[in-house]
Amino acid sequence: MRKSLFSFIIIISFIFSAFGQTKIETADYLPYVHKDSINRTMQDLENFTTRYAPKGNKHVAEYIQQRLVDYGVANTVIDSFYVESTIWFDSWKLFRGYCYNVRGSIEGTENPDSIVIIGAHLDAINLVYNPLRGYVLNKELSPGADDNASGVAIMIEMARIMHQYQLKPQNRIDLLAFDAEEIGLYGGAYDAKRRITEGDDVVIMINNDMVSCQPENKDYTINIHWYNNAVPEANHAADMCREYSTITPVLPQGNDNSSREASDSWEYAKKGIKSVFFIEYFFTDYYHTKNDLCKNSNFEYVQEVGKVNFALLNHYAKFDGYFTGIQTKTKEESFSVYPNPVRKMATVTISSEMFDMPYTLQIFDAFGRLCYQTSLTQQYTPIDFSEFSSGLYVVKLIVPGGHSYTQKIIISN
Repeated sequence: MRKSLFSFIIIISFIFSAFGQTKIETADYLPYVHKDSINRTMQDLENFTTRYAPKGNKHVAEYIQQRLVDYGVANTVIDSFYVESTIWFDSWKLFRGYCYNVRGSIEGTENPDSIVIIGAHLDAINLVYNPLRGYVLNKELSPGADDNASGVAIMIEMARIMHQYQLKPQNRIDLLAFDAEEIGLYGGAYDAKRRITEGDDVVIMINNDMVSCQPENKDYTINIHWYNNAVPEANHAADMCREYSTITPVLPQGNDNSSREASDSWEYAKKGIKSVFFIEYFFTDYYHTKNDLCKNSNFEYVQEVGKVNFALLNHYAKFDGYFTGIQTKTKEESFSVYPNPVRKMATVTISSEMFDMPYTLQIFDAFGRLCYQTSLTQQYTPIDFSEFSSGLYVVKLIVPGGHSYTQKIIISN
């Protein structure tokens, strides 16, 4: 009996070693980088209306934190830090207050102390040119779809893929969303300093800032800004573009590379941490304006940038995975309303794999009274809640065949 049991264990061990967890191939997972889920995140961030740091971005940080938690990054925290800065585009006013980074980690299975960072800044600004006064800040409106909801969306998309396909990195992956980039790279500076103080072993920092502007009538192209201590890493990123995407990489030289100092990765590079910085080659016409909107973004292009990011994460963090054919699917991925609590605007998202459209969406108040009903014909639908009273509501999604799903939301107007 013992001999038979021992033989059975050996056979099972062989099966799992042969067909179970193994190093994944990047090309196998590139089809799972989805422009639709990237679009959803960018639209959600645009819906916050303003993400100007001195106005207070804690609610934006809470949204990003929840998205990462929904994708299995349970240890995600909000790092608050104090900023004191004179802001030239705000009439040289002195800002004193707290800003908010979002940080989550996916632990490494073999090298938990070796860290790969993927980051993007969450804040945005809107500058209006006045012939008499120069550039004047609009604090109440900064949609920032390209700058930089696009970068944050790629970071969250990486979390989604790792969670849905149960990928485990051998090296630790830290996912970062930085606040206060637009007023002085304060979010990146805060995190980089903390890592040096704590003695973190950072393998590389990957930064995405403005990666959604690409004319359809031109070849897909991207700038990869490089730093003196990370030339091989920049060249490798260019190789990943050529191998795994339709994007032509450009490594700027001379003064053209000075823009490397204009984003959070610069704060890491100054402290000796190897970094690469992706930014669109065809610079947007809507930079720091009210028209930096999702409708002016190229989501096919952002998807391609996402593929390059996934390739780099696999190279530096070394994913392991199980080829079981099973995909985990959370409730959040089937039907969701973001942000929640709702402030004026929110996006209703439904899984493209649930049922055939159209769907019926109903909203009930706390007394069970029907307050709103509409038909949904697309995966991502923005809803204006500005006329609703504050309070608890139930959102009901009715799909063909009579099945229904409900979620509770809080409206805070």
